[in-house]
Amino acid sequence: AVRLLRMFRVVWRLIYGLLTSANTMLSTLALILLFLYIFACVGLELITKNEAIRNHPVLGDFVELNFNSLFSTMVTLLQFVTLDSIHTIYRPLVKEYPVLLLYFLPLLLIISISLMNMVTAVLVESALLQANYDREARRHYVVKKVKEESPIYKALFRQLDKDGSQSLCVA
Repeated sequence: AVRLLRMFRVVWRLIYGLLTSANTMLSTLALILLFLYIFACVGLELITKNEAIRNHPVLGDFVELNFNSLFSTMVTLLQFVTLDSIHTIYRPLVKEYPVLLLYFLPLLLIISISLMNMVTAVLVESALLQANYDREARRHYVVKKVKEESPIYKALFRQLDKDGSQSLCVA
């Protein structure tokens, strides 16, 4: 039964952590959408509106499939958030037009690495603060319990101290 209680405490901490991180998750989602929107707008200007890329025999269809609208570009760039086969997106373009590395590299660094590391740091900090709060609440509970039970123990000690010497002897 004690093991089960400990397991529920761990499960409760996980659930509580998810519930308290909702604000962080929503803020992260807003930041991701903002960055995806900005990079999608820049991508439309750099890639979609570039006639040399659109008329390229290999890249023309690729651009039409992945960068034909703002929404399509944002969905394509969403792969950078999860690092999901991003080489299939940037490699063909950068191979033919190396200057596009100046577009894809900041996208990779800002969205994939920096933003996700910041989110992790915020969640860990929140978990540490909650653990501190739990520890402090437990300490206050123990102090309160000692204050409540102290008179009981003092009375018990007085009953056991038959000679009034304020010490107990085992005979």
